[in-house]
Amino acid sequence: DLEAAKGAELVNILNKGVDDDGNSRPAHSNRIFSLKFVSPTTFISAGWQSPIQVWDMRTSKAVRQITGAFPASDCLEPIPGSTRFFCCSAQKPSNQIQVFDYVQCREIVEESDKFSLACDKSPVTAISYRPEIESLWAASSKPDQIVQLC
Repeated sequence: DLEAAKGAELVNILNKGVDDDGNSRPAHSNRIFSLKFVSPTTFISAGWQSPIQVWDMRTSKAVRQITGAFPASDCLEPIPGSTRFFCCSAQKPSNQIQVFDYVQCREIVEESDKFSLACDKSPVTAISYRPEIESLWAASSKPDQIVQLC
């Protein structure tokens, strides 16, 4: 509701992270195009040319980075009740859907392989997980279609 937004004010800007030694570092170096909350105090973000960032709302900083992903568009989708999330990529003919653990900052390779194999080399541009039916939906291009994966 546009009327409710009147009088809104900027509360915070988050753009810094911390490295393993506690030193400040930039979080993203280019466009950010996906952001999802994974817990009440944690969210993840993805953009061009940078690792996926794991943010802590209590410190307003990116506290961890996840490398090895090639994110694209609306690419992040949390898996409720776990520390895992899906990440999709339209940039590669394989590993189009990867599964990562945001606490351990590592890919769950066997899960990634299972979902990517089901995509049959189609570039994946967006994903949505429906926990109530334990189903992952993926939008792909070449061919332009939406597929349901279980």
